[in-house]
Amino acid sequence: MILNFFASWCPDCRQELAAVSNVARADAGKVSVVGVDSNESSVATATRLLGEANAAYPVALDNNATVATAYLVQALPITYFLDADGRVVGAALGPQTVTTLDHWVHRLERDEGTRR
Repeated sequence: MILNFFASWCPDCRQELAAVSNVARADAGKVSVVGVDSNESSVATATRLLGEANAAYPVALDNNATVATAYLVQALPITYFLDADGRVVGAALGPQTVTTLDHWVHRLERDEGTRR
């Protein structure tokens, strides 16, 4: 799973949403993608931003940064990578690209293959 924390007010976050959306579409069935819009209270703002990025994966509004706090998020954007058991196996701070996200998808697949 790719767990991407972002905020509508964060320019780097806005920049990376298209990459996250592209990977979510291209790797559907291989990896799940979930977004968390942190410190956002406007559903309209979040919906508009996600529409601009063509995001078609689940996104939660984390109004009070409750989920972000549980993941010890101190800066945005940050992306966590979880294995099939839900354990965090990696994190990437800063805006990600399709290339960096693809690297993580391949790593998650490889690690899952070695567990079987």
